[in-house]
Amino acid sequence: MQNFSKILLKKKQERIFAPKLGFLRLFLATKSHQTTTMNNIKLEKVGKVVQTKGLSGEIKIACESFFLDYLSVNPLPHIYISEGKNTLPYFVQQQSQLDSKQNLTIKLEDVDTKEQAERLRACDLFFDKDKLDTFFHSLDIEEYTEQTWDFLIGYTLIDTDDKTIGIVTDVFYLNQHQLAAVDYAGKEVLIPLHEDIVELLDEDAKIIVMDLPDGLLDL
Repeated sequence: MQNFSKILLKKKQERIFAPKLGFLRLFLATKSHQTTTMNNIKLEKVGKVVQTKGLSGEIKIACESFFLDYLSVNPLPHIYISEGKNTLPYFVQQQSQLDSKQNLTIKLEDVDTKEQAERLRACDLFFDKDKLDTFFHSLDIEEYTEQTWDFLIGYTLIDTDDKTIGIVTDVFYLNQHQLAAVDYAGKEVLIPLHEDIVELLDEDAKIIVMDLPDGLLDL
């Protein structure tokens, strides 16, 4: 098992954990994101064009996790695309649901052929930084806390001693308490979910590291 001690220390120093719409992430206090400006509009990098789709100019885009959080409650009327030295705005005419790889398919105004869409392949995507900042600043942390844990189903729970506890199989909401059901040593144990004991969350590896209370697994 990979040793997480150095990663844990680094993540704690960066303060990247806080409950936020569908995820434990503090967008405003984490790593710096790539930014640019266009006509005095501050833009934040939010993803990349992955590939074209179909013959009518649709493109498939991969978005940063924080931008997917934004899109989960906000429409996408436009997007900015970096084409070489130029960053140009495009109106979004259509937007699909997320696919199995968490990518979106969108149709842009004035991009009507596969050849036009092909020019945008691998280009970076940007969005209004002020709108993103306003959205994340406005989140009521308490309001969203009870909605943030379902994504953990399927994650592997590891304690701070690098011991694999098991797979999260379900999440229960009991009054003011949230519990993760974990398959441990052939039995189901319930783990309290609280941001104070979350030490590391790895989206890509689907791993959550928690500082579990002594004796919890013996109950």
